[in-house]
Amino acid sequence: MVLIIKAYPQINWSSPVDLSAPGQNAAVPQVAVSSNGTAAAVWQRSNGSNTIVQASTFDGSSWSSSVDLSAPGQNGTDPQVGIDSSGRAIAIWHRSNGLNAIIQTSIFNGVSWSVPEDISLPGNNASNSQIAVDPNGNAMAVWQRSNGVNFIIQASYYNGSTWSTPADVSLPGANAFDAQVGVDNTGKAVAVWRRFDGTSFVIQGAVYNGSTWLTPETLSATGQTSSAPQVAVDPSGNAVAVWIRSDGSNFIVQSSHYNGVTWSAAENVSASGISSFSPQVGIDANNNAIAIWQSASGIAQAATFDGSTWSSVEDISEPGLSAFVPQIAVNADGTAVAVWRRSDGVNTLIQTAFYYNSTWSTPVDISEPGQNASIPQVGIDTSGNPVVVWRRSDGSNNIIQAAYGIFLPAVANLRASQKSHLFPTQTDRINTVTWVNPVPLNIVLFKVARDISFSEVLTETTGTIYEDHNRLPNVSATYYVLSIGRDGSDGGIGFITLNP
Repeated sequence: MVLIIKAYPQINWSSPVDLSAPGQNAAVPQVAVSSNGTAAAVWQRSNGSNTIVQASTFDGSSWSSSVDLSAPGQNGTDPQVGIDSSGRAIAIWHRSNGLNAIIQTSIFNGVSWSVPEDISLPGNNASNSQIAVDPNGNAMAVWQRSNGVNFIIQASYYNGSTWSTPADVSLPGANAFDAQVGVDNTGKAVAVWRRFDGTSFVIQGAVYNGSTWLTPETLSATGQTSSAPQVAVDPSGNAVAVWIRSDGSNFIVQSSHYNGVTWSAAENVSASGISSFSPQVGIDANNNAIAIWQSASGIAQAATFDGSTWSSVEDISEPGLSAFVPQIAVNADGTAVAVWRRSDGVNTLIQTAFYYNSTWSTPVDISEPGQNASIPQVGIDTSGNPVVVWRRSDGSNNIIQAAYGIFLPAVANLRASQKSHLFPTQTDRINTVTWVNPVPLNIVLFKVARDISFSEVLTETTGTIYEDHNRLPNVSATYYVLSIGRDGSDGGIGFITLNP
């Protein structure tokens, strides 16, 4: 018996919705998606006098009205957001107190946002804050702050109720910028940043062991400039960092991985001979990572890391028109969604592709044509459902928009077999097809047919088995199984050819 099995997954996208109000410009959207599919988005928007940090939350099907997080009277800018497994979120930004820029946070408890709280110290400017939240609601925030001579990377830990006193993470004596941070499930964190070594900028990293920050280590080689660090941390504390470094002619994406004890030597991820920019990285629950970046040729590219080795480079956007500043989100089982902005020849649109079973999908547009869209950000839940936010002009002002997807993979473990009747006088056969529902939260129905057009549906079932009676012995048959989503839309198709 020979079985030929193929599967085609799909993400069905909602229409875009406006999150910010019209009438004033909004910018720099960010989004965090919980494992349960809820999400929180933040951005900054002018109120006519100042820039105010705003937020909206997503319950899995609809967005809340936007609310102000930062107080009026001074500018609040550059918000970031993280979220735990139950949908509680923490937003962070910097805001002037009239003298200095201070890092502030607000916490969403599932119902409302808290009054902003200062977590950096007054007296000198702090900015470029980032936050990572673990499944239990603990968080690590990092930022850069002047000590009067240099900019130092600082951090504060949130234990679910209070923020710790800020601690210096980078060493004094030289400027450090652009910190990024990730957390595991046990209260540990990993931060990376760029720091001047007297000749050029190098990438450094440090580990928070649950009580204190360890001495920073230099991850990139000296002698050429490195920048744009990013880091992703898995639930066990393994981490993958990426950045770009000049080789004297081009900027190359490089990486180092942390195994819970030591950092590996830096290695090239992107190809030599052409510059690459804006790297991002995500990681699953088993230390498998995906890096994504923009090549100088205008193509979004990616490579995968299996815990020890990086794959060859793969183009994931289409040639012809440039793709810019790709972003990526990876869930625990390794399903990933990438987004970027790309010209359609008239305006820039938001495009997306997903990674599933070691394969990238064909890109699709998720923003509407007719006006420019930019700055996409993406998150993904446990079931593979993504949420994307971006900025788009309405013809007068820039508005924050969002769309969500329902991940509908093809059925898993598709099997087929032929059996005889119990009575030898019955010479026909029964073909049995079985499968597994890969995402029960998303897929609620299956259709079975013998042709891919599903012109004649053999059955519609919520179960995972179909028996096709009165089949001839030793005659091959192909069966197609279509997943139907909870929104009623068609999903992925799996098919199997049975050759008895």
